[in-house]
Amino acid sequence: MPIISADTVILLTDTTKTAGDIEGAGIIPIVQERIRGMSRHNFIVTGIAITSALTFNATAATIVAGASYVSQGFAADDEFYLSGSFRNDGYYTIASVTTVTITIASTATVIDELSGATVLISLTRWPDDLPYAVAQFIKYDLEDRLTKGGGLSSQTIGPRSESYNEMTYGYPTDLLSLLDAYRRPTFG
Repeated sequence: MPIISADTVILLTDTTKTAGDIEGAGIIPIVQERIRGMSRHNFIVTGIAITSALTFNATAATIVAGASYVSQGFAADDEFYLSGSFRNDGYYTIASVTTVTITIASTATVIDELSGATVLISLTRWPDDLPYAVAQFIKYDLEDRLTKGGGLSSQTIGPRSESYNEMTYGYPTDLLSLLDAYRRPTFG
């Protein structure tokens, strides 16, 4: 399932937007990908994964593997993260699953691809407290981004004045602090 629903965004924030506004903006998958990037965390379940060459069929909305999805624990309505393909990396929701075929939910698409590369498909589990942070990011993007002045701060000491931006990734640092518990370190 996606990281959050539009109805949950409304419950967790003081947004003036409707569920239709939020869904129509297409912001949920964008913020989901930003959260993954900013935290450097894919939120995958260790031990439930397949590494295989895959075939992606756009017309049938399927992903066919040479290994068994069912024996690895994948089931309908699960969300998974796919990485290592040429054109289809990202999060998907399973509509149905057979031994070697996943049919993805109609809200997503794949691009035809016969992957000669080894592709990793991992089951995703979002932490229970993460939707609150995601809802705040979505509200910020839809309502606050244009009115917050871009996180600009300033100070004046005598005749000298200095302005600076308290933002990272386009979000204020106080909002980004909601992700601190999930950040993974980078090396190099």
